[in-house]
Amino acid sequence: MESSSIFKTADNGARVEVSTFMFEGKPFTALGSVVDHENGIVIGYPEKGVLQTCDGKPIGTCRVVSKYRMPRSWIGSWMYCYRATVDGEQYHGRGFGNGMLLRLRRFKPSKKNRLAIGVKRILDQVMKGT
Repeated sequence: MESSSIFKTADNGARVEVSTFMFEGKPFTALGSVVDHENGIVIGYPEKGVLQTCDGKPIGTCRVVSKYRMPRSWIGSWMYCYRATVDGEQYHGRGFGNGMLLRLRRFKPSKKNRLAIGVKRILDQVMKGT
């Protein structure tokens, strides 16, 4: 199947992909991947540990952290929970597996981890000051 993608940058700095596919001789255009750090949203396609655009270009890494059965779903029988890293930022979301569209939100550490991160920053500042 032939495909081509055009990448644009939105006013807020988000990278947006618009893909065109040829199917039975007719072109179909759809929104592809999106990387919007300002709003904390990433849309991509996971494939063997790599988060990709429609054309297969890597935009980050991802991993499955858990899965559970979806017995009444017509899309797939398993739901996978993902963690991804895109441009050094952490994201999380759920999807139906390799090649299926995956919408991710910015990952926010738990309160316990945020407290530990805050204490570490304070200690780093104190150590630099001395």
